[in-house]
Amino acid sequence: MHKGEIMVTKEEREMQVLAESIDEILKIIYGRQMWFCLTAFTFGDDGVNYASYISNGEQEDIIQALKEFADILEKKEDIPTTEGTA
Repeated sequence: MHKGEIMVTKEEREMQVLAESIDEILKIIYGRQMWFCLTAFTFGDDGVNYASYISNGEQEDIIQALKEFADILEKKEDIPTTEGTA
């Protein structure tokens, strides 16, 4: 490991590959760059335990989008869709 290099775990590398794949697939489906966020978590008797999070957007933009999405879900409103090309 070189000075200033950040240690990356196997799971982090695999999540990065997944993020790149999702990014490319969404470009094919929608014909343009789309932001996404994927949160993987476990749940059970002890509640929700967040395991990992990946995104291709800026953190503050993703946080805002998640808040707006949570609002839509809590109000049981229809989720707006974006037309794809596929």
